[in-house]
Order: sequence, then structure tokens, then C-alpha cells
Amino acid sequence: GFVLSATAVTTLVYTLSTGPEQGWTSPRVLAFGLVGVVAAIALVVVELRLDEPMLKLRLLQDHHFRRVNVAAPFLYAGFFGWIIVIPLYMQTLRGFSATTSGLAQAPQAVGIFLVSNLLGRRLYRVIGPRRLMVAGSAATAVCTGAFALTTLATPVSVIGLLSFARGASVGVVFVSIQTAVYATTSIADTGRATSVFNTGRQVAYTAGVALAVTVISARLAAVGGDAAPAADRLAAYQWGFLTCGLLIVPAALLSWRVRDADVAATRGLPTPP
Repeated sequence: GFVLSATAVTTLVYTLSTGPEQGWTSPRVLAFGLVGVVAAIALVVVELRLDEPMLKLRLLQDHHFRRVNVAAPFLYAGFFGWIIVIPLYMQTLRGFSATTSGLAQAPQAVGIFLVSNLLGRRLYRVIGPRRLMVAGSAATAVCTGAFALTTLATPVSVIGLLSFARGASVGVVFVSIQTAVYATTSIADTGRATSVFNTGRQVAYTAGVALAVTVISARLAAVGGDAAPAADRLAAYQWGFLTCGLLIVPAALLSWRVRDADVAATRGLPTPP
């Protein structure tokens, strides 16, 4: 299991990381991608047959754990894809310093912190995870996609406000996911459930970044690359932002399948019989 897992994750991450640079039809990229897919399939087959697997994939038979694990990766993919696109837009396209770029993104962290620590838990208990995950993911998708409307003249203050709104939106979802995902998992299986969840999250990070960078690279190539005028390159980054926003949409749709009744105990409510 360990060998197959290491092979699958390493080769797939390499494929997703180098694909945008070398091209998805590159023999090297295709070869590593094929090895990764085969190793991943073999990993699933082997782990399901073992009595003591490294990744206890049988935990996904639990409908609640499975539903959260299917929805969450889309959120993480779009969330982290944006984190790569925004500095490219700020620094490579518009010529801002790394400091200015960082300051424009900083309000997102503030939004996440404030919502997660001051409101998140309270909202979770009162409203429940399903509606928070749906509304929060939808709002995050909108805020992320809104960056596609930015131009070469958009004030840094506006970018900061959008970043704050994005952070506040995703903060609600983070609290809901982290609190609810293991609600129906036994204490004995919590460690293995964490491994399954974290593996999916790491793959989502890489996939989101790779897809966003691929979209930007393809659009840049169509206008002559980085040597083209900034006005011609703007659309490439707008498409990158839009891609990240669209990646999050399935998270909102799939979160409708999460049932609040399954996580009643985490909200301090009586567990349904």
C-alpha cells in the first residue's frame, strides 16, 4: 500500500505540476500520468482487499464521510488555484511588487480568521453544515470568479475588499468541513479517516493549481506569450480567475447532499434515533 500510494501521489503530482510547462501531450508527462493512474487504481484494489490497509478506503462507504470528501476537494482546488493566480496577475501582469501583492491578498486571511474564530462555530450550531457549506461555497465561487472582472486599472483597494469577502466566505466552509467531516467516524478510525481526507485535499490543491496555470499558459501562448502587451495578456489571467471560481461551483452543488441530522452530535443536538 505504501509503495503504491507513494508512486501514485508522486507521479500524479509531478504530472499535474509539469503538464502546464511541458505540455499535456509531452511523452514524459503522458508516461508519468499513465503510471500515476495505474498506481492509483492498483492502490484502491489492494487497499480494499487488505484487513489492515494503509488508507482505509472502506470508510468512504459511510455516506456522510463520502459526501463531504467528494464536495470538499472542489473547494480546495479553486481556493488554492486562486492563490497562485493572484500574484501572477499582480506581479507579472501589472508589475506590482511582491509586498503590494501580498498586502492585496492579506485581507483574505483576515476574513478567514474573523469568520472562523468569531462566527463560524456559532453559525455551525445554529444553521448546520449543509446550508453553510452550500452558501459559503457559492459565495466563495462568486467572489473568486469576480476577479475575472478585474482590469489593468482595478485599484488595489478593490482587490483587497474582494480578497476579504472571499476569505469571509470560505471561512464559513472551512469550519463546517473540519467540524462535520468526521462526525460519523468512530474514534478508532479517526486517524485513518484523516489520512483519506488529507490525501484528497492534497491532490485537489495540486490539480487546482495545475488547471489554473494550464488555462493561463494556453491563453498567453495564443497572444504571443509574456512578450505581448499587458492589454493582450489580461484575458489570460481573467480566464485563470474564472476557472478557479468555476472549480468551486460543484462544491456548492454537492454539499446539498450533506445531511444535518448526521452531524447532530457535533452541534450539541440530540442524535436522531
